[in-house]
Amino acid sequence: MNADDLTAVKRLYVDTAPFIYFTEARQGYGEKMYEIINIAVVNRIQLVTAAITLTEVLVKPLQNNDAALVEQYRRLFYRTKNLLVVPITAAISESAARLRARYALRTPDALHAASAIQTQCDALLANDSVFQRLQELLIILLDDWNA
Repeated sequence: MNADDLTAVKRLYVDTAPFIYFTEARQGYGEKMYEIINIAVVNRIQLVTAAITLTEVLVKPLQNNDAALVEQYRRLFYRTKNLLVVPITAAISESAARLRARYALRTPDALHAASAIQTQCDALLANDSVFQRLQELLIILLDDWNA
């Protein structure tokens, strides 16, 4: 997968791990995320994630009392113009239950997938192969991303 795979994408759902890789500049993945985010900005791709993502990214920084990293995540989620953070609604929860039953997903993964579907995203960016079970969305794995 590469930039060409994003040409038809107008709304890209982003799972938790890519945000961690981006914010914490994880070697091998941070660079890929910088490229994808730059493509999103240039091509006006709306980035979407669910509020559960903020919960997931903040756990380690809070456990480690890393106030600077907590603030970085807050800036990312509250101030990024082309990032839409959606609430987990009853409709998303029901959709997640159906996806969990159909694909044997864990609850957080099912909530991410349901959020992507309910917000009419064209693709879901993750780095967990469990999402490849989904038939409803184009799945882009960072491990498969070639610069």
